[in-house]
Amino acid sequence: MYRLTEEDKDNVKKYGYKWDEQNLQYLKNKIKDHLIRGARNGGYCYYCQSPVNSGTTPGDIEHIIHKSKYKLFAYEPMNLTLACDRCNTAKSNKDVLVTNLSNPYTEDDYPRDTSAFKIVHAHIDQYEQCIEIKDHIFFIGIDDANKGKRTIEICNLTRLDLANSIINEIYRKYELFSPVKQLVKGSSDLEGKLNEIRELLNKDIPKDMFEAINDLNKDTNAIKITNQLSKIRERGINIETRSILFFKGFYQNLDAFNTYYNFIDELHKKKVLVSQLMNLSLKDEVIIPITGKLLLNREGLRLLKEALTNHKFFRLQERSKNSLITLLDELAVYNLSDIEVLISRLNEVVLVLESISTIFEDRTIEQLLPGLDQTIVRAASKDAERILPYARYNSQINIISNLEFYYNEIFIGIDRKRFRRFKRLVENINEKYIK
Repeated sequence: MYRLTEEDKDNVKKYGYKWDEQNLQYLKNKIKDHLIRGARNGGYCYYCQSPVNSGTTPGDIEHIIHKSKYKLFAYEPMNLTLACDRCNTAKSNKDVLVTNLSNPYTEDDYPRDTSAFKIVHAHIDQYEQCIEIKDHIFFIGIDDANKGKRTIEICNLTRLDLANSIINEIYRKYELFSPVKQLVKGSSDLEGKLNEIRELLNKDIPKDMFEAINDLNKDTNAIKITNQLSKIRERGINIETRSILFFKGFYQNLDAFNTYYNFIDELHKKKVLVSQLMNLSLKDEVIIPITGKLLLNREGLRLLKEALTNHKFFRLQERSKNSLITLLDELAVYNLSDIEVLISRLNEVVLVLESISTIFEDRTIEQLLPGLDQTIVRAASKDAERILPYARYNSQINIISNLEFYYNEIFIGIDRKRFRRFKRLVENINEKYIK
């Protein structure tokens, strides 16, 4: 770990701890050089363990506690490690402290105990005690404090393009071209190259799984949309296929639900009538018993029509009575059992509606969706089926295996205008008659 000199500390204070200060660029260069040479990093991203300068978006110095919230830690060596661009972006400014520090705080208040952090800390924790890397590409949290699991979530280490990058790096090394070539040319690090060759020869490479991961990554749009769906699910939003199918059964009966809502709304506008109906047996024939409300089931609707036809109700005008009977007749053409299920499970429907709304509102998905088609999503789902046994290590495999389902049932299977109408209808029923 780099140690700040007194001159470094004075300069950091002089320039207000600003990370983008050009007069402190010399210090950032020294810190980065030290991290690259250091035993803990050695030029690798601390979080995903990939070469930090590989690919088109090389990484840089990473602030473990984000500098925007605790600027006094911007140049604190304990707070700095190396991270690739994608891990850095995924981690962003997420809160990694178990308990926020109280203001005012000083540079000396930087937490130095492992229990202070939600994630694996580069200078406090042992990576291998918190995260196991299985088959070279699957990151598994193994510590009792769940720091490994949270690190995987916060840094999005389940992303399939990361798995593909690691595989390509392994293939590159496995060719033995670079170490053998350097060995033949007379590398100054002869023993190091021999050890690298031995390590490569001892690795067990699951080629079939690697090939499937490579095939999955042939379409960038499919991978990026899968990544967005994964982020949505990690926020606790339900995108399970059975929940979507549960919702679609009701969504397809929008007209029936709209007619039922219109009837219930019209009925409850007639408060004097509702109070009289509460004295009849039909008050018990409801989908959900709610004080002062009559969310009538099929039998309740039948009894109401019978009562309206055969009884006189105080202050109920003939026109109003006929209006209700007309609405009841309109309802009779629909399968009312679906309405009963919808009303009784409305809370579940609301959650699925929120999930689908989140998917529709995701700008990345919206922008990339034109790049998908039936051929692409079918191929992605089939490629994912080849590695489904590994889904217990990486949740994105499950998601991409269902990409064809999401494409057909949500992306192109739900009309946005009709969806908004259905959502408003459910919200109205929930707000007026259930909450």
